Amino acid sequence: MQNIENSYIDRAYEEYMKGSYGEAVDLFELSLNWYEDNRKGMLTTEDKYYEYSLMIAEMYFSIGNVYGDIYLDYDNKAKEKYTMPHAINWNKASFERMMKVNYAVAKTHYKRCIEVKPRRSEAYNEMGNILLKLGQYSEAEKVFLKAYYLQPQNQVICNNVASCYSYRGLYNKAVPYAEKAIELSVNDLRELEKQLKEGKEDVGSKELEGQKQALSIMNSNIAFLYLNLCDFKKAYQLYQMAIEFYSDNDNARYGITYMEENKLIPKGWVMSKIKLNNNFSLIVQIILKKIIPKQMKIRR
Repeated sequence: MQNIENSYIDRAYEEYMKGSYGEAVDLFELSLNWYEDNRKGMLTTEDKYYEYSLMIAEMYFSIGNVYGDIYLDYDNKAKEKYTMPHAINWNKASFERMMKVNYAVAKTHYKRCIEVKPRRSEAYNEMGNILLKLGQYSEAEKVFLKAYYLQPQNQVICNNVASCYSYRGLYNKAVPYAEKAIELSVNDLRELEKQLKEGKEDVGSKELEGQKQALSIMNSNIAFLYLNLCDFKKAYQLYQMAIEFYSDNDNARYGITYMEENKLIPKGWVMSKIKLNNNFSLIVQIILKKIIPKQMKIRR
């Protein structure tokens, strides 16, 4: 959904992924203003109006994520508030409040998007992400499944359904969706490789590496599921595959270390121990949002 005319959004996500929260909030707000200004005068029936409305909601959601990251790991990230002049005197409760305020505004905008185009999957999918963040897993499941019903061949939606079930501990239910997400992602990777080989001008090594990184995280996701289902051989193989796609996948490295330390695999395969983070869905989505629009443009 991103528009190349908006010069702020890619930079906002880059700063967010780096942990530069003050810069990220500033850029998300500039991006929000850009979408609001450029939506003015459009008819609500226009596709562009719907797309910009989705992005307005996403900016509020993203700002909420920044505040939420600090709130959820406040003891380790309290210093981050000093990159936000407006938040220097905030305590942990202040970040929680701002997280919830921005999520609430985002939900309102997504509901409006659903009213405008109820047969489109995007707003349902994003609403599910907000509900996941708020720990409302049953409600998240409902909207994710609605998104899946509308667009079952979308790798992001499949991955999000799997992540929702994973958060709830329903690992058997999660596996089929995780497997489908990987299958779709592999197909997209092959298509990108083909386009790159053919010299398509809109596809470069950056898009290829981004797809591999997303696929790596998806393999970590399903490996985590199999680990909890006690299928240790499959879990280990998938963690290894995740590292092959993207060597800096911390979740995969920690998964292998965990299996080694608990004698679930033979000794000698130890990798550095990194803190486990089971927040697969949003990371995959951020990566793929930079790739999918280009793929769709080429396929038309």
